[in-house]
Amino acid sequence: NSGDSVIVDYKLLPYPSRAASAPSKPVSVSLTEFHFLMLFRDKFQIINQLSEEVVFEQIFDQPRVTGSMRGLARDPINNNVFLFSDTSVYEIQVANEDRSIWRCYLEKGMYDSALQYCKDLSQRDIVQNSQADHYFAEGQFELAARFYAKTMRSFEEITLKFINIGERDALKTFLINKLDNIKNTDATQLTMICTWLVELYLDKLNC
Repeated sequence: NSGDSVIVDYKLLPYPSRAASAPSKPVSVSLTEFHFLMLFRDKFQIINQLSEEVVFEQIFDQPRVTGSMRGLARDPINNNVFLFSDTSVYEIQVANEDRSIWRCYLEKGMYDSALQYCKDLSQRDIVQNSQADHYFAEGQFELAARFYAKTMRSFEEITLKFINIGERDALKTFLINKLDNIKNTDATQLTMICTWLVELYLDKLNC
């Protein structure tokens, strides 16, 4: 019953077993939008929530100088993190936290989320190519065609993919959607695609 709990989504972060070099317990933990912040007595780690990889680590290997780490506090307004020990306070500035998040979502097959965090056209092209290849491999050829039409992949390569498997309807879908992504100044390719579409429609009428 959804009314029995305030938790709607959760994920457990794997913690090393006792056999793994007897890891110490974190003395303080905090969260940002995409990362776990974990402070230990002798180190500070930032762990990506999606990939579960350590993306930043600061070792405090001179306890006589730094003292034993006691806790951390996060400033959500300025996006800074303050670490404090017996003798010192350290400030860590967090910048461009979401710069690689698009790839993390892509690796999980979460294409819409990956596109949301893309920073430029080249990243969007990687995501849309991956999405189109996924649908093609799943046999959803017309859906794949719509996404291939948004990419910068070779026109000849994509048309041959559909021709070689006899998917004329998917080829037609690709050509129709490709028209929306071609500049009006590219008269040669526009003419070629329109001619090809007319031939496909005539062939279907003659069947």
